[in-house]
Amino acid sequence: MRTLRRSGESPWTYVLLLAILIPFLFPLAWMLLSSLKTQVQNTAYPPVWVFTPTLNNYREVFVKNPFFTFTFNSMIVAAGSTGLALLLGLPGAYAVARFKQTGIALAILTARMAPGISYLIPWFILFTKLKMIDTYTALISHI
Repeated sequence: MRTLRRSGESPWTYVLLLAILIPFLFPLAWMLLSSLKTQVQNTAYPPVWVFTPTLNNYREVFVKNPFFTFTFNSMIVAAGSTGLALLLGLPGAYAVARFKQTGIALAILTARMAPGISYLIPWFILFTKLKMIDTYTALISHI
């Protein structure tokens, strides 16, 4: 009696998956290899495939620059923006969905269709007048 095979057990499935995966993984491998090369090796034409790895690029990022300060700032802004968006968005979304507020939902959707860059100058003028340039509050509250 012949047993049925699951569709994922065919070797051709894995060949196809590998063929699909290679284009996605190649840029990551290229970035990793480039980070271990010198600047001259990175810009060489044709590309250098055999090289002596160096960690000088990582040393330059972590020692010569305040990398962890930048990371900490990014974490504060990301957490603050996410928290504020959830704090304001969840009750609003609940109210729109629960009470069938199609007019308000359409207005919100229309406002969200405008490109974000079109708000740049008004936000800048507002934050300049409020003396909030270069503050966490300005970065977090502009959602």
